[in-house]
Amino acid sequence: MRKTYWRFSYLWRKNMAFMIDNLSSEWQAVDATIDPTSEGYKEFLICHRCPVDDNKKDFKYSASIISDDSKPAELLLHGAKGRDPLHGIQRPLLKVKDNEIIGMDVCGERCEKKQ
Repeated sequence: MRKTYWRFSYLWRKNMAFMIDNLSSEWQAVDATIDPTSEGYKEFLICHRCPVDDNKKDFKYSASIISDDSKPAELLLHGAKGRDPLHGIQRPLLKVKDNEIIGMDVCGERCEKKQ
């Protein structure tokens, strides 16, 4: 059991990157000790994701707010570094303004777009 857990833990750490590592200098890591819901973050369910351009700097997500029974909306993320920063994450906390993602909080790591 311990060997299996250690192997899984090692592989997970080796293959997973921090969100900020997959974002350009337009983004910054911010303090994640404050409750995200008080700062305008909502939990979304991501249904579909795809890159908008060939450089993979912009991504389009089809996502809906979990607490609402609304239809999925198209959300845009600008400023990635060639890889989806929300890769493998189904239920992130997102801060959205005019269908553009301006903040993300996943497992205690929070990033916001610089103003």
